[in-house]
Amino acid sequence: MYSFYCLIRKEFKNTYSSPLVYIVTALFIGLLGTLFFQSLLAAKASGQLNSADVVVKGVFGTLNSLLLFVCSLVTMRSFSDEKKHHTLDLLLISKLSVTEIVVAKFISAMSVVFLLLGISTIFPIIIYFSSDILVAPIAAAYLGTILNISFYVSVGLLASSLTENQIIAAILSFTVNLSFLMLAWTSQMSDNFMVAQIIGFLSPATHVEAFIRGAIRSSDIIFYISSLTFFGFATKKSVEAVRW
Repeated sequence: MYSFYCLIRKEFKNTYSSPLVYIVTALFIGLLGTLFFQSLLAAKASGQLNSADVVVKGVFGTLNSLLLFVCSLVTMRSFSDEKKHHTLDLLLISKLSVTEIVVAKFISAMSVVFLLLGISTIFPIIIYFSSDILVAPIAAAYLGTILNISFYVSVGLLASSLTENQIIAAILSFTVNLSFLMLAWTSQMSDNFMVAQIIGFLSPATHVEAFIRGAIRSSDIIFYISSLTFFGFATKKSVEAVRW
């Protein structure tokens, strides 16, 4: 347990000593703030400022889109940097299990995202005090966003474990995540109802949209838990392959 604690402390130190985190945070706040302001102006112009459906969907839709880029950047160094400098070999011969290594990387990456989500709460607070929007839909949207981000991060960790090049890891992570999101639109093109349902279910966009609407369904939670398990297991096997 102490070794695991030391690894997490090392991951936090490596993560927050990088200027990339602060550059991404500044860009994230600037872009989200600008898009939030534009969303409010559009809602006010259409007379729908008090509509939770319009404002919350706009804010959280933008939030999830921005975090698709952020997660690719945050996770690109996780394993690729270790492989490039051959420090991953040292971790693998330590007392730590591969599962602990993967979990530590996941916690470190999610901590950055939680930091950004914490900053983003200022926008729902502004909406709450300037309109009649209820807390429950906002809470459901945040829960869905956290689960959706965990999907992005798990894919990013797998991508990072497959290459020593950080840029390739970021591009691969973004491409795979975007491909999964595009399945939601692809499913609408199918004439077969069953096929469309299956393809749509595989897209995180389908599930996070339900949370943004304020609906918390067991099927959506099962999807995210299953996805985390699958990508976590795949990352574990990818890291173990380094030993060979």
